[in-house]
Amino acid sequence: MKLAEIKGKTTLNPPSISVGDEVKVGKFKNRKAEVKGFTKDDHGQPVLKTTKGDQKLYKPRVTKLEPKKIEEEQQTELLHCFDNSWRLMMELVKGEPEEVQDKYRLVHAFVTNVQGKRFEHGWLEVNGKVIDSARSKDDPLVMDAAKYRSALNAENIIEYHPIEAMIKAAREKNLGPWEL
Repeated sequence: MKLAEIKGKTTLNPPSISVGDEVKVGKFKNRKAEVKGFTKDDHGQPVLKTTKGDQKLYKPRVTKLEPKKIEEEQQTELLHCFDNSWRLMMELVKGEPEEVQDKYRLVHAFVTNVQGKRFEHGWLEVNGKVIDSARSKDDPLVMDAAKYRSALNAENIIEYHPIEAMIKAAREKNLGPWEL
């Protein structure tokens, strides 16, 4: 396949490889080897079994071929809650007088999800309402703070005033969690 043929395409279909095909391996791809079979490595990447040993089919790892770890994906997604909540609070209090800023609290706590898994979580509270921007800063969940804390079985709750949150972020060089 020529470069000109590939340029306009959004996906590439690699050539099919069968047992018995010849491939070139080694640092300079100059040693001939015969494909004897196929397997996957620990990261779900395709590996050719050849007469010259196992050879990775792709030099870089192809992320979408790696096995999905649901728990890790959910945890990574939920860690955005600290960043999103801190940034949202800073946007909302920017230029506001101190008496208005006093109504805002950045909250960090341990919560429990519906599967019973405990994890660290962060959200924003304003006048008894929760603004939870864990999944989306642009479309946050808004509900009564007491009901929210109860529904998530929140424990070890730590509340930060906006100025305190700014100081913590600067000292710790991250947006949370800080003391959980």
